[in-house]
Amino acid sequence: MLKFFISKVFKSKIFVMVCGYSFFVVFAVVLLPFFLTEFFFNSVNMTVSPLLEDYENNSHTDTYSPDYEMMDSNNISVKEENPEMESYIIGVVAAEMPVSFEIEALKAQAVAARTYAYRQVGSSKKIEPKNIGQAFVTVEQMKKNWGENFEKNYSKVCSAVSATKNEIMVYGGEPILAAFHSTSGGITENSENVWAEKLSYLKSVDSHEDENAPNFLFNSDFSQSEFKNIFKKQGCNFLDNLENDISVLKRTDAGYVTQIKIGGKVFKGSNVRSLLSLRSTNFTISYDKDKIVFTTKGYGHGAGMSQYGANFMAKENKNYKEILSHYYYGVEFISIKG
Repeated sequence: MLKFFISKVFKSKIFVMVCGYSFFVVFAVVLLPFFLTEFFFNSVNMTVSPLLEDYENNSHTDTYSPDYEMMDSNNISVKEENPEMESYIIGVVAAEMPVSFEIEALKAQAVAARTYAYRQVGSSKKIEPKNIGQAFVTVEQMKKNWGENFEKNYSKVCSAVSATKNEIMVYGGEPILAAFHSTSGGITENSENVWAEKLSYLKSVDSHEDENAPNFLFNSDFSQSEFKNIFKKQGCNFLDNLENDISVLKRTDAGYVTQIKIGGKVFKGSNVRSLLSLRSTNFTISYDKDKIVFTTKGYGHGAGMSQYGANFMAKENKNYKEILSHYYYGVEFISIKG
């Protein structure tokens, strides 16, 4: 009798439905998440964000994941500490500024570089140096560049980065465009004269100590035939007297050439700088027999912080915040650590 009853139960539709439903629940709640988790962790190439200490024990491989999303200034999140960013800043400072500079100048460079990077990538944990727009060197490259001075130089750069850890500059609550250049022409530029966009914190300021920087004045010589050949390719037509074919039409108050007429055609100063590989657009022109000579002042676009100017200020016992506040008008300093 018992056998008959059990047989009937196992063969009933209700029992089959209950068993089927129970199997579905077990599969959905237990088995499926297990299989998905196993698949995920065995198929994804996991990357570990390098810490500052990774450079010390040489475990950092200098490879970064490119999987980050570019963000504009309106979507920037600055709520979390990012160890990978700090490691990246070491490589930027080592590449962008001479390590012989004063420690306060290196600190200023670290904050400027970190601010620029955060404006580009926000709080992303993934850093791809080549896509951010700043010079960058790996630890291995530092060793090659510095040789026997690596330990001393590396320690100095790390000290500057560590002393300013997580610090960036903001204006109106947003990370600024922390532009910088090697050497101004004695006065820095307004942003609108370089990129057309007027930024209140990138105003022209005095940086007269730059005149003491190496190669502040630099001559770039061209034979007249060489010069003509370069600009004939740009559609210029020349008369017999080259001096009559060139005239500077417009300069900024800081002395940078914005418009120049060459062989009947008007060029931007930046275009001429690029075509002739000049150090800046702050130039004058002279003629010497069969030569044309461009004498430039400074090195770079001239907007934002002058690196040599920062170093001269540091030598005058100015700290990094005083230096940055001089070159970036009205900025505030905040920590990106939540």
